[in-house]
Amino acid sequence: GKGAAELRIPETATPGSIRCRISLEASSVQAVVAALPYLLDYPHGCTEQTMNRFGPLADVAVAMKTLGVPVRGRLEELEAMQEAGLARLAQLQHSDGGFGWWESDASSPVMTALVVRGLTGLTGDTVVRMRGRAVNWLGRWWQQNAKRIHAHEAATVASVAMAVYEAGGSLPKGVLQQVLDTEKPITASPITQAWFLRAAHAAKMPEWVKTLRGRLVETAQTTNGMSWWPAQVPGRGAADDVVTRWQDDPIEATAEALFAIGKTGHAEHAALLQRGATWLLQHRPGGDRWRSTRDTAAAVRFLAAHAITTGELGTGRRVEVRQAGKPVGAITITKDTLFDGSSVIELPAEGLAPGATLDLEVVADGPGVIGAVNLAYFETGPAIRRSSNGLEVTRRWYRLDPVRTNGSVTWTRVPVTETVASGTLLECELVVKSGKARDYVMVQDPYAAGFEPAREYGMTVEGRRPASEAHIERYDDRTVFFVTLLPAGETVLRHLVRATHVGDFTALPAQAELMYFPDIRGNSDGEPLQVTEAGPTGVKGDR
Repeated sequence: GKGAAELRIPETATPGSIRCRISLEASSVQAVVAALPYLLDYPHGCTEQTMNRFGPLADVAVAMKTLGVPVRGRLEELEAMQEAGLARLAQLQHSDGGFGWWESDASSPVMTALVVRGLTGLTGDTVVRMRGRAVNWLGRWWQQNAKRIHAHEAATVASVAMAVYEAGGSLPKGVLQQVLDTEKPITASPITQAWFLRAAHAAKMPEWVKTLRGRLVETAQTTNGMSWWPAQVPGRGAADDVVTRWQDDPIEATAEALFAIGKTGHAEHAALLQRGATWLLQHRPGGDRWRSTRDTAAAVRFLAAHAITTGELGTGRRVEVRQAGKPVGAITITKDTLFDGSSVIELPAEGLAPGATLDLEVVADGPGVIGAVNLAYFETGPAIRRSSNGLEVTRRWYRLDPVRTNGSVTWTRVPVTETVASGTLLECELVVKSGKARDYVMVQDPYAAGFEPAREYGMTVEGRRPASEAHIERYDDRTVFFVTLLPAGETVLRHLVRATHVGDFTALPAQAELMYFPDIRGNSDGEPLQVTEAGPTGVKGDR
């Protein structure tokens, strides 16, 4: 039928910078491929982000081959991208066979199980060797924790059991039965139930398969012809008004529940799976993607499998886009045009003026078509102001002056407001404040034009408290901190930059956000900075 949207272009938009595009999807296959650029171009390379790229690539490759769809565009790079993912995983695997977030941290059962899941079903010597070492690590972890396995979070236990059994491994005889009996998984969160269901299916435990699948089907919520899972643990209630833990993310919980049901009993629950697929497609905050790489990867995994099962490509449908009642573009979906870019229609630039209203309508000759409208523009104005939604960020600048004391050099910090000389070494101090402990926080500080990153080399700086522990990645345009657990209160992070170019610049705000729930975020003020010609250099004398 029809769909409509009305958007108003702000008066502050810069003329010539305004773009509006309508992405049309006639099937879940197109939605899956539309989400890939977000996953592929995500710049950070920890184990989880690597798997959130590598895993969906494998799923999409299988779907394309099974459905006989011609490969177009970035899909032509699938094989090369998979090889790059495997190479990165090889770097991340620890000497004990497990995986953590990074190369040098402790191995984690959650991260190791995630990698095993993504590698299961793939072939090749490198994959088999990597997966085998990881499965062995999970087996040792289980043995070492056997007497207190129930002290671990149920989702962790379920993910390990699922990964080991689906990879063809096994746990001590009868242990899964004991865990299922003791954990009482029918009262666990939906994502935990889904993983226990897959573990029971792989371990050939039909009674538990029937029980767990029945529980998931029974707890599915259905509204407006769509089905989903709320992801709250029964009895725990909503301790927060905002969900901020991946175990309680309804998008990931819905995708994982649907995947588990489809894997263990698709035929009898086909209608539920279709309603769930529709819900996922209608709940993409990013337009062509979901909230984070994690829930996007989970949704892509299910939708790719669902496309294989249904074989539905949406071919033969014609879709027309109208602006103010006048046609501005139309497409007809064919197998050859599914991924050639023709399903994205750009509005003519002459109709995109500041203050204009866009009255858009999409008309399709059949059901199941989804249209996403994206309006983008630049605007000029004063520096961005500080804002907070769960996290507060303050940035301070200090000039570092070298001082020779008793024959050794130490450094003193001098607060800086707006002006520094070219060549000056600056310490950027970021203070992130949270009212409660937060998991997996990413803090980014962009470099202002005229400044370049500098590395600390065993400097002794007077009068500052130690920085908080974080993994640091430095890029050409910013420094990024990854904090696994951000405690309540203040967290201090620091990095160095050097003024290199004379001029007047604006520093974009430093930003902090939860990696899996980026709407919980905050940013500092944007600030004007002036770099002047360099003055005399050297080290102050002994004191």
